[in-house]
Amino acid sequence: LQEIGLPMTGKRGPKGAWKQKDEIDEKPKSDPGPHWDEMFSALVEFKRQNGTCQVPHRPYTQLRGWIAQQQREYKKLREKKPSNISAEQIQKLNDLGFVFRTKEVATWESRMEELRKFKEEHGHVVVPRHYTGRGKWV
Repeated sequence: LQEIGLPMTGKRGPKGAWKQKDEIDEKPKSDPGPHWDEMFSALVEFKRQNGTCQVPHRPYTQLRGWIAQQQREYKKLREKKPSNISAEQIQKLNDLGFVFRTKEVATWESRMEELRKFKEEHGHVVVPRHYTGRGKWV
């Protein structure tokens, strides 16, 4: 298996993909150390180049993984669970314009407004299921 490139050591990354041993940060999660600062600097640079802190999900990058971890840690904190993110780190991310919540919960009213706009544009309310995720709501 190793001859064809299947890693036999390491950890699984997002969606079950294997990370090579040299890609794994061995620092304990309770100690953000320089890794957090390095990744924050990478996010600052990404925002400088792209005007946003929203790193695409594809292709998966180390920065995307770090962002997902920050969002998970913040969620734990909101749920009053033990978390590895500090108030100082949250402040730095907020100051940069980082979005901790990526999924907005649509209200009934906002969905109804979208349906009205769809009808205006298409002349009917038979929204296809695949239509930007709104078809499932109707």
